[in-house]
Amino acid sequence: GEIKQTIGVLRRGWRLIGISTLICLMVAIIYLARTKRIYQAEVRLLILQQGGRPLKVANTDPNGLMEGNEDYIPTHMLIVSSPQVVKWAIDKVGLDNLPSLLAAKKRDLDPVKEAIDHLKVIRPDRLARVVRVEYRAGERHEVVRTIEAITNSYKQFIEEAFQKNSSKAIAIISKARDDSSRELGELEAKYLELRRKNPALITGEQRHSFLADRLANWDKAANEAMVKAVQLKAQLELGRQLTREGTELWAVAHAIHQLGGDTNTLMAGLTSGASQSGSADLIRQLTQEQQQLAERFGPQYSKVRELQAQIDRIRGRVRGARSRLEGDEVRDLVRAIEQSLESVQAMRNELGKQFGQDQEKAKQFEADLLAEEYLRNKLERQRTLFNTVSDQLKQAQFIGAYSSITSQVIAPAKALRSPIYPRVGLTLALALVIGCTVGTGAAVVLDRLDQRVHSIDELRQLTGLVVLGQVALLPKRQSGAIGPMGLISYAKPNSYWAEAYRAIRINLDFLHRRDPRLQVLLVTSPYPGDGKTTAASNLAISFALAGRRVLLIDADLRSPSLDEVHGLRREPGLAHLLKDRLPLHQAVQRSRIENLEVITVGLEVRNPDELLSSPRLKELLDEACRAYDVIVLDSSPLLAAIDPAIVGAVVDGVVLVARPGMLRRRDVELVLELLRIGRASLLGMLVNGVSREDRSYSYDYLGYGRLVERHSGDVTRSIGAEDQSPEIVTQAIVTQENGQPGPRPV
Repeated sequence: GEIKQTIGVLRRGWRLIGISTLICLMVAIIYLARTKRIYQAEVRLLILQQGGRPLKVANTDPNGLMEGNEDYIPTHMLIVSSPQVVKWAIDKVGLDNLPSLLAAKKRDLDPVKEAIDHLKVIRPDRLARVVRVEYRAGERHEVVRTIEAITNSYKQFIEEAFQKNSSKAIAIISKARDDSSRELGELEAKYLELRRKNPALITGEQRHSFLADRLANWDKAANEAMVKAVQLKAQLELGRQLTREGTELWAVAHAIHQLGGDTNTLMAGLTSGASQSGSADLIRQLTQEQQQLAERFGPQYSKVRELQAQIDRIRGRVRGARSRLEGDEVRDLVRAIEQSLESVQAMRNELGKQFGQDQEKAKQFEADLLAEEYLRNKLERQRTLFNTVSDQLKQAQFIGAYSSITSQVIAPAKALRSPIYPRVGLTLALALVIGCTVGTGAAVVLDRLDQRVHSIDELRQLTGLVVLGQVALLPKRQSGAIGPMGLISYAKPNSYWAEAYRAIRINLDFLHRRDPRLQVLLVTSPYPGDGKTTAASNLAISFALAGRRVLLIDADLRSPSLDEVHGLRREPGLAHLLKDRLPLHQAVQRSRIENLEVITVGLEVRNPDELLSSPRLKELLDEACRAYDVIVLDSSPLLAAIDPAIVGAVVDGVVLVARPGMLRRRDVELVLELLRIGRASLLGMLVNGVSREDRSYSYDYLGYGRLVERHSGDVTRSIGAEDQSPEIVTQAIVTQENGQPGPRPV
């Protein structure tokens, strides 16, 4: 399903993909036309050692890297691309004979560096003593001339410099190595001495000493003491202020408690004393009695006011006695806070002293730590320098050991026939791939943004309905060669369009066999122009040609058209039957088709929904069921009016005409919900406007239909379809094994 959906997206977006591909190809062609060609020449050199140390290649050296003790090929590769060799080559050829390098010099660039950037020395095989030298430039003769000069300069360098005695260079490098070794030893001794004097130094990822943790602890303790001192000061000031104001003990204790003070002992004293306890009990009793009387007689009752005065007198006596007892306790509480504050201040002073001492130690420790880091970094740099000098000494000794090395050209300088840059084939292929990719991506994005339903499979998934038949797009070249679309099943009975409606009729017959009550069919669609009237007319004709007595009713009271399709009078019609309650036979008109009778719409009404909601419609349909085998109703579009939902409640089944490419996803659920509201029985869909890509199984039958049409010799006529585009025709669903049209079970 996903593959088929993807193919559908690509088919719908083929124009976008083609345009994107053409644009990318045009850009690639312009790029190829404007890009400067780069040519390449190459030469192969065989480098062998003669004299000096003998070749030592044994079975224990499978890679062939040991000759003497080291491989000398990488050294020669560096020599070939060295500035000295390249400069000699440029001087030999002459800068005027090298257009690319001459242009670089005019741009204030170094010709030697530019030549090295375009020079490449590689070793094709690690087992061979062969190197390949490649050079690239803008002209063919320039690359050949330059690479030949570089090869000759390399040979000259080998003869003049590389094969000379290198003992002087070795001695200089050896002295530098010894000096570096001595300095390295001195630095190591200093570093070890520093570590010995400061064993507590911690090196590593964190680089923190234990003093840092200790300082953090001192700082934490000092902060806690400071917070405690601030708290005690606030309590002391509050206690003094409340004492001067003569506040009761319990209020002082409560206020201090709000600032974090401990007043449990004092609060216990407040609750002691038999007299105070008795007074409190008496006050509670009087208060309860006062509340009861106030609830019964109101707060202005005389007894209530007498009790309130008595309660106030008792509270005054208790308050006076308590104030005398609490004075001393309040002063004791304030003195206790003062003592606590003094002890906390002393502790803060001691903590500050200890913090200062440890801070000095920490500063000294940090200085030692920085000195250790500086010395260690210097030691590492000295070690790196020593290793570098040692490597240079080894290289010098290696060069001296191979004092006799010859090189021979085994593949002369030759320029490639075509430029190496730009690559025409690769560029065009890449442009083609990018164009297709961008176009495909754009097509997928646009398809995702498009809210329309494009395929039958997608329509099935959204609706959950079976497809009773398909309606194909009519090619424009045939749009004027078909009869009226509403009568296609009668006018061209041997065409594949008529065969499609016969297949749909057979599918409905299968449903009728399962449910014999299926007699009254409603044909509707979401939008105007979906082809519902054409479908209703051709289905009715197909049933009539099969020998059924069929009644076709135009229930589209808003935009009727069946009278024009069949060439009948519009009045009397369905509106007269519903409004004037005429007998059924007075509105029935015979059509040109045997067994098919039609009820047109009748007069124009202002309230079609109310008229269709009347019980008269159900009575008419019941009466018609006794006289006809099949009743087909054409109605208004679902999203244009509520009429189809009303009619759907009184019919036996609904055939939904849907058109991919026009139906939007958000409208699918709305259509189904409208039909569910009326409890309509959905039989399936007649898919209209199906493209050739969606007709995966009907291409052969389409060809058969053409043969039948040509053989029949019917005369074609111009189209006058009502609510369907002249480019839409019906298409048969299946074929039988013997090639004849036949039904496909639902």
